[in-house]
Amino acid sequence: MEKDKKWILRNVFRRLLQQWQKGLGTVGICFLEKDKNKNILVADHIVLDKMRQKLEIGLNLAIIQFNIKVNIKNGKKIGWWDQKYMDQPHITGGGAYDGDGNKIDEWIDICEWSMDKLLIIEKGGYKKGKKVGLWEYFYDTVLIGGGQYDESGDEIKIGNWVEFCEQSMYNLAVTWKGEYKNGKKVGVWVEIIGPVTKCCQQVSSINYDD
Repeated sequence: MEKDKKWILRNVFRRLLQQWQKGLGTVGICFLEKDKNKNILVADHIVLDKMRQKLEIGLNLAIIQFNIKVNIKNGKKIGWWDQKYMDQPHITGGGAYDGDGNKIDEWIDICEWSMDKLLIIEKGGYKKGKKVGLWEYFYDTVLIGGGQYDESGDEIKIGNWVEFCEQSMYNLAVTWKGEYKNGKKVGVWVEIIGPVTKCCQQVSSINYDD
């Protein structure tokens, strides 16, 4: 399933990039449509790849519509990018790229495990394309997870984290809560399941020190 999602993302944006490189300030749209019971990926109304497998909730990337305001120079993303989710009229996320195509400063990203009716966004800072400092996950305006990266630029997680899991479904959050030390999980991690906006209950735990 994870391989399928990466394949979708890689192929869609590879083809969109070819279109974007023809000029600056163009807009690319990628979303999923039905065609005789087959799922097809569409960009700027052009069919990109046909997918024969049945659409599953796990293929989250396939049911997200990205509407991205694009600036490209010498094949690299630059300046400010905007993101929209599905057919929502407002801007959902975005941030800035430096002259070398690296994400910088504060970003609001659409999480790759977002799915139909369950939009998860993450907010935090980048340094030369790497996550640093505090990152938080939100469902609507509700904080549902997050934690700290160190400032090395190697995306090393530190301290206490609440991680949102791909197994989550609409209005039902699955999270793991525990501690990182130098990028590795330590001690007891607790699995918590419950409605996204309400109190959740512990269902299992793992001790990484055993």
